[in-house]
Amino acid sequence: MGDFYTGPTVTGVLDPYNPDSFTALSAAFPIAAPPGYAPACTFCVDNPITTPPGTQPSGSSTWSSTVLLSHVPVTDVHAASLLLKDPVLDVESDAGSYLIPLSTYYAYQASVRVKAP
Repeated sequence: MGDFYTGPTVTGVLDPYNPDSFTALSAAFPIAAPPGYAPACTFCVDNPITTPPGTQPSGSSTWSSTVLLSHVPVTDVHAASLLLKDPVLDVESDAGSYLIPLSTYYAYQASVRVKAP
């Protein structure tokens, strides 16, 4: 699992991030996401760390952090979600005080059922 600096296009939601790399990577290693999971951004322009309140957003919202599978079928993935989205740290700036999450990236988490041989 990790940030692979690549992600899919999801029209109206996510911008592509090295889409050819995503196609190659996800063809070799399936994404650990349950059926019907809608990809969500893990590096987002609405994160107040990357776009502080009162500033103009720049950049892209992408899904670049994920979990890849090897020798585990996608059918064994039963849940996926994002973590670290909640603003919990108070920051003081010239524009005032505001809350930020713990990271510039939201963490992707997948729950996988691993079966003993």
